[in-house]
Amino acid sequence: MSKYLNEFKIMVVETWVSGTRYFMSSQPTDINSFVKYSPTGIAEQYVTILNNTIDEMATVSLSLQAKQPKALTISGSKGYFRILEFPRAQEAVWYHTESGQTELIESGHTEDALFYEISDFESGIDNSKKLTVYETITTDVFSIFENMKQQWGA
Repeated sequence: MSKYLNEFKIMVVETWVSGTRYFMSSQPTDINSFVKYSPTGIAEQYVTILNNTIDEMATVSLSLQAKQPKALTISGSKGYFRILEFPRAQEAVWYHTESGQTELIESGHTEDALFYEISDFESGIDNSKKLTVYETITTDVFSIFENMKQQWGA
């Protein structure tokens, strides 16, 4: 049972790393990753810091010790946005740091997420140029994840 639970958790971490990489301008070149295992060998906490050559930095953290919201936060010089229920979100909130105002961004419906994923896949088959961006990000994520696993001793 614990083997399958760890594999599921690794898939969750890959999803978060993919979401983070999607918003970075280029592939991270510096990766520091840490994992904490329970006495039974189950990975309970992960933290990964990603940095690229143009000094964009991202932190990916996941804890399975407490029920935390599935949220992705992207910060920049003019504000940040938070995507709740990532990766199946239907809304995000943009926080303007200068004005202190917020803006709700809505798109789609969570219950239709699988339909959207299949539609995107089919669209990529019909138009291979769309796949180029995803291919680069996917390749980067595999590279990042291999680096993370080496640091974990996995």
